[in-house]
Amino acid sequence: MINLPEKENRKSGEFVEFSINLTTVCNWNCSYCNQIKNPKKDKLNFKIFKLLIKKFFLEMHKSNIKYCALSLLGGELSIDHDYLNYFKFLLDESNKYDFILDLDLITNFTGNINFFQTFIDFYKLYPKHHFVITITLHE
Repeated sequence: MINLPEKENRKSGEFVEFSINLTTVCNWNCSYCNQIKNPKKDKLNFKIFKLLIKKFFLEMHKSNIKYCALSLLGGELSIDHDYLNYFKFLLDESNKYDFILDLDLITNFTGNINFFQTFIDFYKLYPKHHFVITITLHE
């Protein structure tokens, strides 16, 4: 496993943090969540996602960025298995470059367990990157 350097040891300009809100759809209705205030249930179009990732990774490469902490969140991603295609595209695209991703899936962990197993299995296919599942607590 390759470890990301601690924040205080990262050289200026070599590290970037980025988050993508992929959906407003959720299977919970938490009063503190900003998604509850959005009556429109929507999801980021896959074609737009691909364009965004391609452009973002290209700019990281041009800027000689070595590490990227990328959070994927929503709503709840695990209730739609289509998001696994988003993750796979993101990881395939990242392998074209020499930077390391610290990929964090933010979830309420209430979706199908197979979704999470597939996300974990990506680690075996993309061993240079880090995979984190952050579980949120609910009322």
